[in-house]
Amino acid sequence: MKQLITYFKDFHQNLYGPFTFLLIGLWAAFLIGVNYYFDIEDGYIDHINSFPLKGVAFFIYHLVGYLGVLVIIHWSTDRKVLTQNKDFWIKLTFVFIVLAAARSFFFHHYLVAGLDGYTKVYFFKVFSKARKVIIFFTGAILLYFFFDKKELSHFYGLSMKAKNLRPYFILLALIAPFIIGASFTPAFQKFYPFVKYAYPEVMAKLYHFPKELFITFYEIVYALEFFGVELFFRGVLIFGLTKFIGKDVVVPMAITYAVFHFGKPMGEAISSIFGGYILGVIAYYSKSLWGGIIIHIGIALLMEFFAYIQL
Repeated sequence: MKQLITYFKDFHQNLYGPFTFLLIGLWAAFLIGVNYYFDIEDGYIDHINSFPLKGVAFFIYHLVGYLGVLVIIHWSTDRKVLTQNKDFWIKLTFVFIVLAAARSFFFHHYLVAGLDGYTKVYFFKVFSKARKVIIFFTGAILLYFFFDKKELSHFYGLSMKAKNLRPYFILLALIAPFIIGASFTPAFQKFYPFVKYAYPEVMAKLYHFPKELFITFYEIVYALEFFGVELFFRGVLIFGLTKFIGKDVVVPMAITYAVFHFGKPMGEAISSIFGGYILGVIAYYSKSLWGGIIIHIGIALLMEFFAYIQL
């Protein structure tokens, strides 16, 4: 835990003043307020049927959140983060194209086209989780080989030489009581667990296998989705852009990560700013994604578990 505390002390030395943090907070509040008041994602973007148009909408949607933070940092500090060469802007464009594709390319519809009934529902839910993993990993691989292979000694923090991971399990254990407490709230129980929407009990009756088999398979794919999310947000958006703007990569990533959560309850979108910020700092200093992966997947599966046992 001392190491994690050191990360945050080092990160906040000579970072931003209170005025800059205030502006960033107001920007985040504006984005959240506008989205949830006008229901932009659920009410408009999600109803765009054309993949290219939906992709463009999600591209602009996320990029606005990211660039807004850069503008604030550029204007309110001596860090002129917008005065970058064309390599930065080209790379940033491709990074957000990957993110837009992950939000808009629903190829899993074609994978279940020949199925019907609850079998179609179950595998639709499974493949919808696998879809983001596939797109994020494919995008990260392409970005790595075209932009970062010569400069990064690891694949966006996925080095096999993981450092001491014990503090992350301790942190997860400290978070667990809050998840347990939240699991008793109606809002939490209304939304979670996600596995209930895949009807594993019905699949068990249809195919005469234990329901635990269908639950486990779903949750494994669900966990892998967070692996892909960490690779993109704490991997590509941190390690892929650090050479351009240094530790200023963290806060824009955290705000973009909140925009990524705008289709979920507002409380989760707000908490994702702090979660993204914490995991971003950890990734930036540890040069590894494994801590974030442990925390993120751990929290997700704990939320699933405690919600499921209350069904």
